[in-house]
Amino acid sequence: MLEHDNIKKYNYIQKIIIPVFAGIIIFFVSCERNNIEKINEITSELDVPEIAITNTEIIITKNALIEVKVISPQINRYTNVEEPYTEFPKGLYVEFYDSIQKVTSYIKANYCIYDETEELWTAQNDVVSVSEQGDTLNTEYLVWNQKKQKIYSAGQNESLAAPQTRLYL
Repeated sequence: MLEHDNIKKYNYIQKIIIPVFAGIIIFFVSCERNNIEKINEITSELDVPEIAITNTEIIITKNALIEVKVISPQINRYTNVEEPYTEFPKGLYVEFYDSIQKVTSYIKANYCIYDETEELWTAQNDVVSVSEQGDTLNTEYLVWNQKKQKIYSAGQNESLAAPQTRLYL
């Protein structure tokens, strides 16, 4: 009988006590105090947008009339950075309207980024711009400076006529 009790104790120790103690030891060895500075450093390095939206159509109106329509499959807005910006990684299409709601000009690109501080739009990759006069510009790189109301393209010495409307996203 004594031998049977020893076997039960051994089985109890082997099946219950050893795994519990091993778990406790692993738990305490793996725990580390979180350093707030280290956490902030890691999270600040992450390039994560504050706002990310897909399949978007933004309509900007004035006095109940459409002035601008922006269509994009993906918009990422980064406002918690030193220089806030909005990125359109999958491209965008922008239409400008006149007072009788007719499309007067448009710009489309496969990639675009908007510098909110400088009010500077930079469109890249298969950019097409059609002006109010019907002039079409096909380029790989286009910059729209809203402050100066000018559009510049790579390799061009003069600026193009820019829409009078300002875009604030």
